[in-house]
Amino acid sequence: MARKLDPPPTLYRCYLLDDRHKVAAVEILSCLDDGAATRAARALLAQRNAPRLRYFGVEVWDLARLVYAHAPDGVPDASKDPAPAARGTPCGGN
Repeated sequence: MARKLDPPPTLYRCYLLDDRHKVAAVEILSCLDDGAATRAARALLAQRNAPRLRYFGVEVWDLARLVYAHAPDGVPDASKDPAPAARGTPCGGN
């Protein structure tokens, strides 16, 4: 009986943004799907901002595809665009 193999994780780029919405730091996230990458990026942003605020937003990219963006007030939030979420896979988290 053949064993079903789990899909390999995807390497996502996570950009932490400064108060001018410019890239201040980059992390590579290894996640099974877009939802897991989004959760990991949000957790990373919270972790990096404790105990003081250093980063003001985060973007997650899978190659040239924007997966998630959280921006400070007054900056357009690409995560509100339904297209990236519609392309995600609902196969579970990391």
